[in-house]
Amino acid sequence: MKKLKKITVLLLIAFFPLIGKSQFKASVGAEITSALGDFSNLVSVGFGLSGGAEYNFTDKFGITAQLGYIYLFPEEQYASAYMLPMQGGFKFYIESKENGPYMVPIIGVHKLSITTKDFVIQGQTIPGITVAKTNVSYGFGMGYLFTAKFDFSVRYNIISDDDGNTSSYFGLRLAREF
Repeated sequence: MKKLKKITVLLLIAFFPLIGKSQFKASVGAEITSALGDFSNLVSVGFGLSGGAEYNFTDKFGITAQLGYIYLFPEEQYASAYMLPMQGGFKFYIESKENGPYMVPIIGVHKLSITTKDFVIQGQTIPGITVAKTNVSYGFGMGYLFTAKFDFSVRYNIISDDDGNTSSYFGLRLAREF
């Protein structure tokens, strides 16, 4: 985790001077998620923050990357849960990179961590267990970039583990570009 933080800070420092150039954009946003299918047996909704970067090759095409932290509200048998989505994709603007609708297929990884509650049996406390796993994820998003540099997007993500099991969620993001 420390290594990931160091890499993120170094990348931000390295790419910050490029923000002023028109082909590079960065964003910070708030996210709301809703678990779907079997995933909703573990958690219900989530709230978090994310940062994004985008490099535009043309007025209608670019690549994008996002890193976020989402606190998940777990079901009653769990004490806490969160996920760290780290994703990238291709961004296709319908009108222009400056404003209007866009579509983005995404691929990446999600680190999911969930902790069980402590149990007390005959006066003895059995501590909760934390399980954390990083899995491949993919999805599709659509959004609208307003001329005031506000970006509103929706996305559908699927998280797939090594055993072929999948979890999915629906997400909303409101971000400010700079």
